[in-house]
Amino acid sequence: MARQPTSRDVAKLAGVSQTTVSYVMSGRRTVSPETEKRVQIAMKELGYQPHAGARSLRSRKSRVLGVVIPYHEGADGADQHYMLISLAQLLREHDFDLLLITANEGAAGLRRVMTTALCDGLFIMEVRFNDPRLEVVAEGKIPTVFVGTPGPGPFRSPIQSIDVDYYEAGTQAVHRIRDAGARNVAFVHSASADVQSLNFVAQFKQAVVDTAGELGIPLLSRTCGTGIQAIRHLVGQIAGEGRVDSYILGPTISADDWCNALMDLGIRPGRDVSLVASGWHAERAHCLFDVDHFDTRPDELLRRAVEMLVAQIDGEPRKEADADTDIEGHETVSAEYVEAKIRRPVHGLTLLDPIFVPGNTVIGVDRS
Repeated sequence: MARQPTSRDVAKLAGVSQTTVSYVMSGRRTVSPETEKRVQIAMKELGYQPHAGARSLRSRKSRVLGVVIPYHEGADGADQHYMLISLAQLLREHDFDLLLITANEGAAGLRRVMTTALCDGLFIMEVRFNDPRLEVVAEGKIPTVFVGTPGPGPFRSPIQSIDVDYYEAGTQAVHRIRDAGARNVAFVHSASADVQSLNFVAQFKQAVVDTAGELGIPLLSRTCGTGIQAIRHLVGQIAGEGRVDSYILGPTISADDWCNALMDLGIRPGRDVSLVASGWHAERAHCLFDVDHFDTRPDELLRRAVEMLVAQIDGEPRKEADADTDIEGHETVSAEYVEAKIRRPVHGLTLLDPIFVPGNTVIGVDRS
């Protein structure tokens, strides 16, 4: 194995002392531009990678971004794993590393991370409406992107928010079911209090309830636990009542398990009942159906979140007048407004539209 180059090798090639190389890396003393350039050229030719500590001394940046994603009951481990791996890969493209912060320490734990200066900025996930962490990061003035909507806004630098418009997804789900002739709809959502408090879950639920009421569609709302046994039990209960002809599945409810449980009872999605899911992953599917669902664009969501945070840290902060959502004529939303629905546009909030992906679980839809 070839020997890794050292600062002594860099000094020799650049024709300077090892101490001068140290000064260039740490920035503790002024070095002439000509000398600094020779050292940098030597480092590049040798493939020398300075110690992270020395680099952070010079730039006053750790090149580390933290992601706050506490584990909770009902969490989708597969989705969390996918998002963390994708986030780490995106950050490497910008020469950042990722620090995972999972401890459920609340606001106190977040303050500890901020005061130790371990991170140049933060991503905060598993966001709740009126999230208490919003006030903490505002006090600390650390660049932060909430992947979710933590409050009614507006959001001011260094805080930004990006989310998928789950209210729009819930609205479209009811219309899709209605257009397929639904008369009695079962809306199934998580029984976990932790999951129910997440903003995207609350947005979808609020939209389904609102839209069904506006369209005059009877809605049977039921909560469901995790695991195939809990799903199989609830499917049997609902099907046994003999009234429901359509299902809408909220976030974190497994569409695969739901389709399999219906088939166990001899009820075929797309023929006997209609089914639309808030989300589904074909590459991880374990049922024989192509589920009608919404693509919530996780790759696009994370890519844009990274670009937003990196731009702030590397000196290209978002101008107040250049928010991703059009802020001209926007309404100011009072702090007392706690309903899950997000009224657009909101300053500092980027909302991505969900994309409906048709499958074969809705009755009577022409797919030619």
